[in-house]
Amino acid sequence: MKTKLFLLALVAFAAFEINAQCVVSGSFVARNAGAYPLSGTASITVESDGSVSSVNFESDFVSVQGFQLQVFLSKTQTINTTNPNPSVFIRVDQNGDLRDDPHNSDLRSHNGHDMTGAKAFTQNLSGVEIDDYQYVILQCVEFNVPWGYAQLTNQSPDCSTLSTGDTTLNESISIFPNPANEQFEVRNDLETPIAIAVYNVLGKQVQVIENTQLKNQSVSLSNLNAGIYLVEIKSDKQRLIKKLVKR
Repeated sequence: MKTKLFLLALVAFAAFEINAQCVVSGSFVARNAGAYPLSGTASITVESDGSVSSVNFESDFVSVQGFQLQVFLSKTQTINTTNPNPSVFIRVDQNGDLRDDPHNSDLRSHNGHDMTGAKAFTQNLSGVEIDDYQYVILQCVEFNVPWGYAQLTNQSPDCSTLSTGDTTLNESISIFPNPANEQFEVRNDLETPIAIAVYNVLGKQVQVIENTQLKNQSVSLSNLNAGIYLVEIKSDKQRLIKKLVKR
């Protein structure tokens, strides 16, 4: 039972590392709080490869219903929705996302009813990276009236490995051949210091290389039986686990 739990923990930890998410957030600033109140937090969720998977209004979001309100990711604090420039901003909400309040069944109705709570938007995010846009904007597109914006400046701890120029282990490390016979290679494209450990199905460490910066590090399997192994690769900040088959 302990060995099964150990393997499950390793696999779960590997999945967490490969799919780790970070959140980049900012507080909404209302352009005209008297007419169009806006407050709370906007954020983007970022995958381990730096791609944006969703734009979010957190649970503290508060505003009012408006004429064709839409949500945008933008490179600037203000946008012109009557003369769109696709290099500056993209719309990220689908039709109806801001009409889930029962008082807003009419898209053209602006009756002052509160619009609150958490929301998530996922439209047009294919290929969008963490550094592509710096603002979340809420704007009335019918009259080109901005409700306000949130500047995305606050990063969660998981973002430390996703900043510009910093490559994750999952991107820079590969193992081959797989399946392998007498040995396999760990390719380290960044040539940063890593430790390599191999575990058998019982959770026992059967091979270890404590510190290497070689671009191609050979790891011997000559004294191991055929079967499935887990290869753990660690840097000073990250950990990656890959499955390896020995024939």
